[in-house]
Amino acid sequence: AECDETRGNCAGALGVIVDKAEGGAEAAITAGAAPALVSLLRCEALCKRTGSWCAHALSVIADEVSGGAEELIAAGALPALVSMLLDCGASESTRNFCAEALYIVSDRAEEGGKAALAAGAVPALVALLRSDAISDLTRGNCACALDVIVRTVEGGAEAALTAGALPALVALLRVECASENAQICSTSALL
Repeated sequence: AECDETRGNCAGALGVIVDKAEGGAEAAITAGAAPALVSLLRCEALCKRTGSWCAHALSVIADEVSGGAEELIAAGALPALVSMLLDCGASESTRNFCAEALYIVSDRAEEGGKAALAAGAVPALVALLRSDAISDLTRGNCACALDVIVRTVEGGAEAALTAGALPALVALLRVECASENAQICSTSALL
C-alpha cells in the first residue's frame, strides 16, 4: 500500500491518543491498532514523520497496556522495528522509538527478549551503539534493549559477542569528564 500524508496524519493522531488520552493505549489495542501500525511501519514508501509516529505509538502500547508487549510480538512488530533501526533513511526519532519499543517488549513480555533475538535485534542494536550518528537517548535505549536480551535470553550474550558488541560497549564506557566535573572525577579515581 502506498504511504501517503493521510496515513501519516492518522498515525500521528493515533500516537497522540495512545500517549495522552486516559485509556487510549488499551482502546487502540481493542481497535486493532498494533497490526495496522506494524503494516504501515513495513511500508517501503514510509516517510520519516510517519515512521516516527508509528514507532512511538507501538512503544507506548508496549509500555502502558497490560499485555501490550505480547500484542506487539503477535502483530509481528519486532522484525519491523529491527528493520527500521537499520534503515539509513529513518529519522533519529524513529530509531529512538524503535529501540525504546524493543527494550520495553524485551523487558515486559515473558518471551520478549527471545522474540527480539529471533528478530535480529542484537546485530541492529550493536550497529547503532557503534554509530556516531545517533543521540545519547537513542544509544541509551539501544543499550537498555541489549542489556535485557543478554541478561535474559539463552544465547543472547553469545549473539552480542558475535555481533561485535564488546568494542562498542567498552568505547561507551570511556567517558571524558567535563571540566566542571574534573574535580569530582579526579576524586572518584582515587577511591
